[in-house]
Amino acid sequence: MKQQIIYTPLLSLLFLFSGCIESKEDKFEEEWHDKTNIKIGRSLTKNKNRDCGEFKYKKNLNYSSEYLVRCTRDGKVWKAYIVYSLIEEVEGPFKINPKND
Repeated sequence: MKQQIIYTPLLSLLFLFSGCIESKEDKFEEEWHDKTNIKIGRSLTKNKNRDCGEFKYKKNLNYSSEYLVRCTRDGKVWKAYIVYSLIEEVEGPFKINPKND
């Protein structure tokens, strides 16, 4: 029993620090949007992000200025970012879980 109690928090920490975006996707809308979003575009530009020639996004269900953004430079390889449009900050890139496409 003690081993299970120890392993659960350790596995959670490993998952949290693995750089995977899966755990964060739960708090965002289900559908991806591909309409132009000036706030996201401005944030990506301000942070000198060069991976986002094309992007799609989901809004955070709890914080309207936070977005999960997937970007591609070539239309094939996608990277994930968290964009905080209110303060024009960007986190990432994160690994993408293919099952969530």
